[in-house]
Amino acid sequence: MAQHFAGPQSVDASPADLQASAELVGLLIDVAGSEGGTPSVDHRGADRHYQTQFGDALTAVLRDVLGEAADPPFLARCIDGFWRAIRAQEASL
Repeated sequence: MAQHFAGPQSVDASPADLQASAELVGLLIDVAGSEGGTPSVDHRGADRHYQTQFGDALTAVLRDVLGEAADPPFLARCIDGFWRAIRAQEASL
């Protein structure tokens, strides 16, 4: 995901790209384990630009990584959970 953040013209992801990727992947993993609750991972270091890019690419990345295991219900849970967590943590600011 960090390389996605860096863009097609970049050779390497920047430290900010790497940090945002790590935070948002951590948030997604926490969402998957929270069973609808508010995840404990703090994503606030990843600005809105990174959050949007991550959310937009999430379906394609999950399909690439998980293959057939990334069925539509699973993808919907991941996407919904990710954005729910972003909104919940923004509301707590």
